[in-house]
Amino acid sequence: MARTSYAQTQIPPRGRDAVPYPDWRQFINGAMLRTAEAVSGTVIGTGAALDVPTPFDPAVVMTVNETDGSFAIKMPGQPGATALVQKAGATTPAAANAITLDTGKFTLGTNADVNTAADVIRWTAWGFSALGGA
Repeated sequence: MARTSYAQTQIPPRGRDAVPYPDWRQFINGAMLRTAEAVSGTVIGTGAALDVPTPFDPAVVMTVNETDGSFAIKMPGQPGATALVQKAGATTPAAANAITLDTGKFTLGTNADVNTAADVIRWTAWGFSALGGA
């Protein structure tokens, strides 16, 4: 069996440009200055637009209507007040007047599958808060 000398061994190049890993400075200066947050609650549907305050700017909101079993999800990239809504086995990928994301709050719209008067609606909102720094 032939022995391999140290000089013949593949040694990865050194230096910043040779490292095949993410640039940690970008991670530290970007993601580390923000923290992910989640908050949950319960509201009673009104049938009219209903503002729900959050301690951060929500990025994703999910609601579950305990009264009729429907649920809705509002995600980034969905235009305006549209949301994915599922009720009684039928899915509507862009239900109108459903959920709007705003600064420090989200709004349940007038869509009957999302906000019906006297229905018990459980919700969870996810978002990011700044930690500070530069």
